[in-house]
Amino acid sequence: MNCTVHVRKDGCEVWFGNQVVARAQAAAAKTAGLPLDKVVVHNHLIGGGFGRRLEIDGVTRAVEIAQHVDGPVKVVWTCEEDIQHDMYRHYFFDRMSAGLDERGMPIAWNHRFAGSSILARWLPPAFNNGLDPDTTDGAINLTYAIPNMHVEYLRVDPPGIPTAFWRSVGPSHNVFVVESFMDELGAAAKQDPVAYRRALLDKSPRAKAVLELAAEKAGWGQPLSRGVGRGVSVQFVFGTFMAQVAEVEVSKDGAVRVRRVVCAVDCGIVVNPTPSGRRSRVRSSSASRQHSMARSR
Repeated sequence: MNCTVHVRKDGCEVWFGNQVVARAQAAAAKTAGLPLDKVVVHNHLIGGGFGRRLEIDGVTRAVEIAQHVDGPVKVVWTCEEDIQHDMYRHYFFDRMSAGLDERGMPIAWNHRFAGSSILARWLPPAFNNGLDPDTTDGAINLTYAIPNMHVEYLRVDPPGIPTAFWRSVGPSHNVFVVESFMDELGAAAKQDPVAYRRALLDKSPRAKAVLELAAEKAGWGQPLSRGVGRGVSVQFVFGTFMAQVAEVEVSKDGAVRVRRVVCAVDCGIVVNPTPSGRRSRVRSSSASRQHSMARSR
C-alpha cells in the first residue's frame, strides 16, 4: 500500500491506486481542510485491489503527513505493517441442517449464520431491515431445487476490529459452506457428489451444464492414484454460473498439494465494447457466437 500527496495552500494532489476515487478525494479534502474542487486524485492502475483498496485510510494518513512537508510526500506501508494494522476479513459461524427424503434428496434446508456486516459500515443505506445483501449472497439464491428453505443471518461485529472486503466478498464464504454441506448430504445418501448435485439442477440448466462440463474435462469418475482425490463445487453469483473440480493429493506425511483445478464458467454472452476493428465480432451471427462460446468452454 502506498500513497503520494502534495499539499499546497491552494490545493492538494493525490497519487493513489484506489477502487473508490470519489471517496479518496473527499477524504483528502476533509483532512486538508480544502474544498472538494481543490483536490485532484490521480488514480493508478491498481493491478488488484482485493477489497483493500476500497478503503481510504491510507489517503487520510498520507495527507496528514504531507501537511507538515513542503513538497510531495510518498508514504509506503510494508506488507507486514498493513496486514497487522489494516482492515480485516470478516469471519462467520454457520449452523446447517437438512431433511432428506427416501431417496436421500433434500426436502428441507436450514442455514443460520452469524458474522460481521461490512456494508453496515461501508455503505449504511444498503443495510436494510437487518439484511446485508453481500453477506447473504450465495446463501439465499441457490441453484438447487430444494422445496423448503430457511436462511437466517445474524449480524455480529467483533468489537474494536474493523472488517472489510479483504480478498473477497460474501459469496466466497457462503459458497464454501453450502457446497461443503452438499458433500455431507451426498455422503449421507451414499451418492456420487456430481450425480447428487446434477439431480438437483433440473430447474437450472445453465448450472447443470457447467457442472457436467467441468466434470467431463476433469475426468470425473476415472481412477486416481493412491492419496489423490477430487472435489466439486457449483455456484451462481454475480449473474455467473460456475463449477470447479479440484484434484488434490495428500502425501504420507499429511502435506496437501493441489494438482489442478478445472473450472467451467457461464457468464452469458460477452459483448466487447471496443470500437473500430472489434465491431465485426459483436455483429457476428448467432450461430458464430454459439460456436465461439462452445469453443471457449
